[in-house]
Amino acid sequence: MRELAAGPKWARRDSQIRKEKKMIRNFKALGLALVAVFALSAMAATAASAQGKLTSDGPVTLDITETGGAGANALTAFGSSVECPGTTYKGHKVGTNSLIASGETTATITPQYKQPCHVSGGRQATIATNGCDFVFHVGGTVSAGTYAVTADVVCTAASNGIHVTVFANTPPAAEGANLCTLEVTGGTFNDNLTGAHATNGSGDINVVGTFHSIHVERTGLCIFDGGGTTETEAEFHIDATVSGTNAGGTATAVSLSD
Repeated sequence: MRELAAGPKWARRDSQIRKEKKMIRNFKALGLALVAVFALSAMAATAASAQGKLTSDGPVTLDITETGGAGANALTAFGSSVECPGTTYKGHKVGTNSLIASGETTATITPQYKQPCHVSGGRQATIATNGCDFVFHVGGTVSAGTYAVTADVVCTAASNGIHVTVFANTPPAAEGANLCTLEVTGGTFNDNLTGAHATNGSGDINVVGTFHSIHVERTGLCIFDGGGTTETEAEFHIDATVSGTNAGGTATAVSLSD
């Protein structure tokens, strides 16, 4: 009677076998699903980290113009901002004045500041690069046609950094009228600055964003405002368009690609 209540032994064995086969099928299905997920994740990671590079018909000089409005291209430090409307930049092969070959991932960017510059609050300033340039690096893809951009401040051995001199007078004509000097040095303090990205346009490249964590020192009467002499979270805002010129001086399309 107990065996009849529990069912025949062969029936119980058959039921157990069916359960085990079902579990095996489920584990196999789960395993295939996990493989698919890992494969998709790997593909996504590969796509996201694809290295960008400059693409052109041949070696080029980069011509960079500021295209953003007021405040879109400015250094912000110690609670104030400095901008030089009309500033342009030239891009060359790193460490030289040579043209950049197609396929390069870095470029030396030399600013040609339009003087005088303007300081928030109404004062004027000048910027002297003193043998310092920027080096831009194209990074991985952010989205289709858009790539991360990082920057280094690179100075010659004899340079004491980029100097921003803020004047008490407007225009800054009177000798000894400088109120404050901001100094942006090269080296480890200002390497691998992040926060900008570059997007392909119509034969040109748009660079937009904010480079963060810039190290700036200052001297002069402005230090008495209570803001100290060192800023480690200064920012450089950029909104600019990059075009290309070949060795013959003819405009040449440039873009970024994997």
